[in-house]
Amino acid sequence: MNRAQRRKAGNRKPININKVQLQRAKEEATQKAVDTLLIEVMCISIWALHNRFKWGEVRLQRFLDEFFEVEKDLEDRRISFEDIKKTVKEEAGLSIE
Repeated sequence: MNRAQRRKAGNRKPININKVQLQRAKEEATQKAVDTLLIEVMCISIWALHNRFKWGEVRLQRFLDEFFEVEKDLEDRRISFEDIKKTVKEEAGLSIE
């Protein structure tokens, strides 16, 4: 490789990203991570309910439907995690920390 070729290979154009594009990329990466984690939590929950407590398809589907309804309420800010924690503590006697 001669000198001109080495210069040309080393002179790649930098990628210009403005703050808005960077923020959008961060938000997309965060949402993808949250979606992946949500799916993993659902798989663990369904496995535990089926494997340990012998829940079948109907009960598991009802669980999923309710789970995603609550998730939608959280997303729409109709309820908060603090509301859920407080209710679970009061009604079921379980403290979620």
